[in-house]
Amino acid sequence: MLEALAAAQQAPAPQQATEAASQTSARLISDELNIDIGPDGKVYGIELLNANEQLGTPRMKNLIIENRGSGQKVELALAV
Repeated sequence: MLEALAAAQQAPAPQQATEAASQTSARLISDELNIDIGPDGKVYGIELLNANEQLGTPRMKNLIIENRGSGQKVELALAV
């Protein structure tokens, strides 16, 4: 999932990415979702709280990530 997000942005050098990722702050989006934002404003992590409950239903077969700014969508198959 993070690879799909990173593909939509220009990736920083590995050392810079490691430094920025170690300085992230978690933003509570909802009771079910946290986003880790680095000091550079980039997203370094997406955390689904209670992921088994959110993604573990038989009707949920794919996860779609959409960048509403660019319109780019990535669809990922979920393992059963």
